[in-house]
Amino acid sequence: MKKCLIGVYNRSVVLTYLGVVAAVYGMTICNSLKIAVCCLIIAGVCDLFDGKVASMCKRTERQKEFGIQIDSLADTVSFVVFPVMICSKFIFDKAELSFADPMRWAFFAAATLYILAGIIRLGWFNVVSKEEKGVFYGLPVTAMALIFPLYYFIFGFMKQSPNILSAIILLAVVAVLFVTNFKFKKPGKAWYFIATAVAIIAIVLILACTKKS
Repeated sequence: MKKCLIGVYNRSVVLTYLGVVAAVYGMTICNSLKIAVCCLIIAGVCDLFDGKVASMCKRTERQKEFGIQIDSLADTVSFVVFPVMICSKFIFDKAELSFADPMRWAFFAAATLYILAGIIRLGWFNVVSKEEKGVFYGLPVTAMALIFPLYYFIFGFMKQSPNILSAIILLAVVAVLFVTNFKFKKPGKAWYFIATAVAIIAIVLILACTKKS
């Protein structure tokens, strides 16, 4: 029987799709840095567990291949494009720079570098993940779900709003780490519980913050 829709829609990919939903919602509400950062964290938690959920499902080889590709495409939205949008909407737009201002073009260069490095990292992962399992090459793009909230908390601790220079440095440094040729083993099972606990605490602290973002 011919299917009405292309793609896979079973529980093996549901968390991947939910992560994208969280990211897209965050994009629509980027003017609230607090909520946007929470959405980024939620997307990160979804990505953390989507592989585990998929591995527990009975899948055809085509469905497995689809899972690999859709995961990277979802990561492009959630952890490559989304953080740049947060920086652009909340930090860059509020700077009110003129068209000729060097900081405007520095931000453009950093954002471009970050996005290019992110998609290169994901494309490379899709290639080497079939050759060598259990390791990461370069900083995973999903690390931004930890790095950006930490960046948010640092400025919150200093009782200041993130500024455009710090955003430029953040994007540029992380971009370089994405494509730097180093490898490390994927975290063990304990990491899932630790990361989830940290994510819950972070969201609670962000939402409990009285200062408006």
